[in-house]
Formats: sequence, structure tokens, C-alpha cells
Amino acid sequence: MECISIDEFERPKLRQDFYPVLKRLYKKGECYKFVVTDVKTDYNSMEKVSYYQVEDDNAIHRMYIHDGAPDFEIGKEVTLQVEQINAKGYLDLKVPEVESAVVVAAKEGVANVSVRTGKRPRIKKGEVAPTVLDVNEDMHNELKTSIVFKEGKPDIDNQMFVIARELVALMNTEGGKLYIGVSDQNKVVEGIEKDFPYLNSSVNDNFNGSYKESEDGYELKIRNYMQWVSMGAANDLMKFQFSKSTDNKTYCCIDVKRSVLPVWLKGTEIYVRIGNRVEQKKGFNLSEFVYKRMAAYIQPGMSGDEIAQSFKKMMTAYRQSIAAPQAPKKTDVKYYLNWLDDCTCIRTKQPMAASNVIFQIPVTDDLLTADLYFCYASGTVNKFSFKDFRSGSKQNVPIRRAYCAKEKPMNIFLAQGSNFMAVYGVDDNGYEYVKIHRLTDIPSTRGALNQGSRVFPAGMVAKRFVLIHSVDIDNCRALLANKANARTTEQGTPLRSVNAQNEIQYLASYP
Repeated sequence: MECISIDEFERPKLRQDFYPVLKRLYKKGECYKFVVTDVKTDYNSMEKVSYYQVEDDNAIHRMYIHDGAPDFEIGKEVTLQVEQINAKGYLDLKVPEVESAVVVAAKEGVANVSVRTGKRPRIKKGEVAPTVLDVNEDMHNELKTSIVFKEGKPDIDNQMFVIARELVALMNTEGGKLYIGVSDQNKVVEGIEKDFPYLNSSVNDNFNGSYKESEDGYELKIRNYMQWVSMGAANDLMKFQFSKSTDNKTYCCIDVKRSVLPVWLKGTEIYVRIGNRVEQKKGFNLSEFVYKRMAAYIQPGMSGDEIAQSFKKMMTAYRQSIAAPQAPKKTDVKYYLNWLDDCTCIRTKQPMAASNVIFQIPVTDDLLTADLYFCYASGTVNKFSFKDFRSGSKQNVPIRRAYCAKEKPMNIFLAQGSNFMAVYGVDDNGYEYVKIHRLTDIPSTRGALNQGSRVFPAGMVAKRFVLIHSVDIDNCRALLANKANARTTEQGTPLRSVNAQNEIQYLASYP
């Protein structure tokens, strides 16, 4: 890349040097097949010279029309010879004078032979070659090679941000499809298999070690990242499909829906799609975008304060609708976990209706890598791997000693680490407190027989435990225990606190 200027914002304007790219793809004197797509005039030239616009798998080229040049029909495939690879980054093409092996092969009607690679035919409209997708990058389509490799080196954290930016931009525009495992240069399916060994290589992901080298692990990695980076607003807008090319390479297509409300990246950035590129909205353009997207919620004649209150109310309702626990569809539930009052747990295909069932949790695919949280009145929470808990368990066979027998749990959660937990408690004087913990701050133990770690100081009694969706934490962030040691050293925020009443009331109305 060559820097040709710097704009007023000190951003460089870059120009691609195409010469080394062309030199790698073509050889001087060789013949290649092209399709004639148009006849145009070069108005930048002194003589206003006409030229044929010709295309192959790699790019659009020009063949200037000289005296005696054949009359090419638009839409027909022709064979041309590379006379020169110009240092300025274009090909000098001409009609070959001698018949190369490629020309002979073309005349003899050899089918499905590419003049460039000897393997891959040119894609025609409506066709899909064995290893190539007939998809062009535009307003609704984007091609990415990998979620791991950035500039040829494994860097999953940075590359995942690039992927998230593309997905959010589609959501904020008209929707579309993101293809992963496909080269954006020549649309060749390169496959996602090379990403699999690096799914657990992030330095920031709390779920490292849980991703399998499979399509399921691949989807889970993207969904977990989008859950965090979009504050939970994106996952309902994505549908995954994995397909294979005829040479058995897997590519992923994410079908993205348009979002009714703006989708923010990391809570502060808005991206949209302009043509085949992504653009970040800033300053006035950002205000205009948010205003237009929210226009349906603004009534004529509203004051600025009324608009602000309307936005706040609408966003609160939106977050609650996302955070509200939804009953999983029957087809989504793999099985049910039924905890009984005799310290056992039974896995069943259908929910149990027995009177001695104290807790029942439907298990879906996205929860198979989650953690179990057993919450006790003594102010302790026992966290351990659900994978370990279900290991070796069979359907309709009781799991003995499924929780600590010293006291029955007040609640049991099966949750991903990106969420939070609110704990209500009361001290010796009868004053009530509440505080919120990150699930990742709660230490893990081994097995269900532990009472776990204390989340309130000794002497306090826990009254209620509430699982909070990560997208909703901004509405009650003032109650968040920001340090891990706050689990045991701080009582939390008094429910009678004046300064935190808005957050306390919001949490009280939490579904």
C-alpha cells in the first residue's frame, strides 16, 4: 500500500500497488480466457480511445481497440495474451498470434478447464463452481476468510472485533449475509477448518477451553463474543448455516436481520454499511442516525426533556424484553434437570410433575458449556462446571448427592459467565441490602457437595438471588460490586439508599 495524501483529520489515503498482485497471477506471453462485458471510451486519453472491458476470475481489465482488432461480441468468452504487465498496475492485452496449448484446448472443447489454474472454470451468473461462491461484496453481502487470522497471523481477539463490526453494520443498515471461510479476493472457499484449533486462544474470553473444534464450537464462539460486544442485542438477529464445497471445505453463512433499534458495539460505537464497506458514525452523523432510527418513538411537539425521557423509557423496555427469560421452544430443549428434595437430580426428556421437585431447569444447546450456580441462604454460592456435573449421567437415573445436604439451595442457575447475579440480604438489625456480582468473579469449586464462596459477610442472611442478563447491567451498574473481594467484605447497598433508588427500583421490577 502506498500513502498518497493525508486528510484534515490526519488519516492517510492509501493506494494499492497492483503490480505485484498481477505479477503473481499472470505471466507475460501466456494466454488466458476472459469474458467481454462492455465497450467503453477512455476520456482521459488524448485521442479518446475505445477499449473492450474484459473480466476473469480475478479482476476487470481493458483491451484497447487498435486497427485491425477483431470485433468481439459482448458476453462472449475470448482468449487473450498478456503482452506486458505494466508497472503502473494493469495488463497490456492482445489477440494471440500463435496458438498456445490453452487456445488449442479451448478449440477442442475441453470442458471445465481454467486457462489460469488448469483446475477452476470461470463462474457464470447463476452458477457455483466447485470451490467458488457466486457472491459479490455489496450492501448486503460480505466475505471474510477467517475469524482467527489477521494478516496471516493468528490473532483471534482483533479479528473477532473485525467480524463483529461487519455483523453490527449489517444490523444497522438493511441486513444481509456474512460469509466466513471465503476469500474476498477471488471468492474461493478456503474453509473454516484452519480456525478450529485456535477457538480457545483468546486472552479475554472467559469461556476458553469450552469451544470444540467443530461447527457448533465455531458458532458458539461467535455468539458468545457478539453477546458481550453488543450487550446482548445481536444474537436474536443472527442465523447460522454451515455448507460444504465440493472439495469438502466448510464455510459459514450468517444471515443477519435488520435491527429496529440501533445496535451499539461495546456500548459506544455505531457502524453502518455503505456499499461494500463499513463506516463508523461520529459526531453529527451519529446523532442524525440515532434520531432517525428512533423517530418512530418521538411524538410531534415533544420537548427535549420529553424526548430524552421517551428514549430512556423505550431503551429500558427494550433491554427488559431482551433480558426477560423466554421459555425455550420444545425443539430447543435437549432435556430437563429436576432437583428433588432428597438431594438427588434426575435428567428427563419431559419435565417432571412430582411434588418433591424443588427446581427444574430446561437445558438447551447454548447451556451445555455453562456453569451451575447453587445459591444458599447462608450467603454462599457454589459454582462448578455443568460439563463435570452431567458427565456420565443417564436419562431417568438419579444423580446422588446433587447438592450440599447441609441446607437446601434457595435457587439454582445454569448460566454463561457473561451474566451477573444480584443478591439480596438482611443483617442482624433487619436492614436489607442488595449488591450485584459478576459471575466470573465467583470462584469455581469441584462438585456439588461444597457450599461454595461467601457473597455476603458472615452473619447476614440471603433473602433472594436474581440472575441478570449482561445487556441489562447498565440500568443497575451502581449496585455492582466492582472488586472480587466485595463478595465477603461489603454488605452492599441499603435498599433505603436515596442515591441508588433508581437502580434499586429498576432491579425490583426486573423479570
